Amino acid sequence: MNVYWQLFISFFKIGLFTFGGGYAMASLIEFEMVNPGWMTKNEYADIAALSTMTPGPLAINCAVFSGWRVGGLSGAFFALFGLVVPAILLVGSTAVWLSKNHKKEWLDRLLLSFRPVGLGLLISACWFFIRTGILNSENLIEWDYFAFSVLMFILLRVFKISGIQLVLLSSIFGYFLL
Repeated sequence: MNVYWQLFISFFKIGLFTFGGGYAMASLIEFEMVNPGWMTKNEYADIAALSTMTPGPLAINCAVFSGWRVGGLSGAFFALFGLVVPAILLVGSTAVWLSKNHKKEWLDRLLLSFRPVGLGLLISACWFFIRTGILNSENLIEWDYFAFSVLMFILLRVFKISGIQLVLLSSIFGYFLL
C-alpha cells in the first residue's frame, strides 16, 4: 500500500472517531504518525507546537504538516482529505437525521453521553502538550520549560495578554532564554 493511501486511511480514522475538536485529535495524530515510524515523538511535538501557532484549526494544520513531512505536497493533500471526508459525511447525514428526530428523549441522553468522551480526549491532548512541553526523554521535568509555561499561563489568564502578543512575546523569550 502506498504512503498516500496510508495517510488517507490514518487521517480518515482520526476524523471519523475523534470527538471534541482539534485538540482532542492531537494524541491520536501522534499515535498514527509515530507508530508506523513516519516520525519521532519529538518531530510530532514540533509539528503540534507549530500547528497551535499557525492560523487555522489545529487538526487541519497537524494533518497538513504531518502529511507534508511524510509525503510532500501530495501527502499533505491526502492527509487533509482523509481528515475532512468523515466530517463532511457525518455532519451532512447527522443534520438530516437530527432534523427528523430532534425531539426524542433518548437522543438527548445519547448526545449527553458524548461529553465525557470529548472531555477524555481533551484531557489526553492536555497531557500530550504537558508531556512534550515540559518533560524530557527520561520523563523528568525540565524546570525552565515548566517555569516558562507557568509564566505564559499567568500572562494569559491573569494579565489578559492576547494570544497574538503571547506568541510574539514567547518567541522572543524562548529564543533568548531557552
